[in-house]
Amino acid sequence: MRGQKITRDIRSVIPFLIRFQKVIEVSYDVKVFAPVAMLAAVVNQQYLPGPPSAGLVEFITQLQYPFIIDEDNTIEVISSPNPLVATSKLAIDSQECLQGQACTQKWSSDLITNGACSFTGRYEYKLKIKCHPLITNPADCPLSSNTDNNTAIVQIDINSEDFCTKAEIDIKLTGNLKSYEDAALTVEKNAFLQDSTVYFKATVGSTQATLKTSTIKRVQLIKGNQTNVLYDGTVTTFGTNVAFALATGTATTAPFNFKYSEQHTPVPADSSEQYKVTALVEVEYAAIENNNQVQNKIQEFHFERNQIQGMAAAQQDGSTADKYELSNSLISGSSMITNSNGCFLILIIFTLFQIM
Repeated sequence: MRGQKITRDIRSVIPFLIRFQKVIEVSYDVKVFAPVAMLAAVVNQQYLPGPPSAGLVEFITQLQYPFIIDEDNTIEVISSPNPLVATSKLAIDSQECLQGQACTQKWSSDLITNGACSFTGRYEYKLKIKCHPLITNPADCPLSSNTDNNTAIVQIDINSEDFCTKAEIDIKLTGNLKSYEDAALTVEKNAFLQDSTVYFKATVGSTQATLKTSTIKRVQLIKGNQTNVLYDGTVTTFGTNVAFALATGTATTAPFNFKYSEQHTPVPADSSEQYKVTALVEVEYAAIENNNQVQNKIQEFHFERNQIQGMAAAQQDGSTADKYELSNSLISGSSMITNSNGCFLILIIFTLFQIM
């Protein structure tokens, strides 16, 4: 007014209506997983003879996706049969777990026997579970954030053989004993005059195993209740008197010889005497299959002897001619292979008749 600015204040009341929202609906997508279901099975069980003796048990575990066993954590062995000690680790040939597929993992458990003869018993292992590595956001893993709670127990019941029990193998042998008039053992002969040297050859064999050597261990000459030992590892005094000698044999033959004489093997005039010759043969087997070592074993036999046939002799030029009729004996039997350190011993019975 008159060149001055005039300000007018105007105040008025304007009614406002304010409405507060009291209800709101919110939503969020959440995945709910079925409970962790782990399956386990033993796939391999072995005894390792050593030394030292030990065992190996391999088992697999299987979890539904997205769960796997944490391979970076040591498997805890909760219990094992006394006195066995078990340790466990991831097997070398365990498979990789793929996205969207059940996870199958393989585990190897080494067993220290500590003198036990069996793996039989219950084994318990504690394993850590985690989510598949492709789940990088912990919020997307349904397992507890407290990893100590994410464990599973595997119980394995194992039945095993008693591996301290020795295997028994039935090995059959056959053999025979023949007499010859010559040292070359080419002319078989069953009748001999007094003062003759008789050459014997014991032959043994097996269709189930290979022999390495056959060696005479003992030779006896039996007449009635009287037994004279000619050889028992060494030549005896009686053996020396009858000129007992061993000869070189083969893997399956063991030859020997001695001389009948009136002084040491007497025969009444115009008569005959029955003598029995027995030979004990030690047999060494060649390398047994899958062992590659020569093994000696103890063997026990039962024998059958052929009927002895007699002969007649005639007196010539007024002198007395003494003859001996010998029959071959068939031997057969069976044995049990053990882990003893003895040798196969074969008793060969050879029966002799003296004929005038």
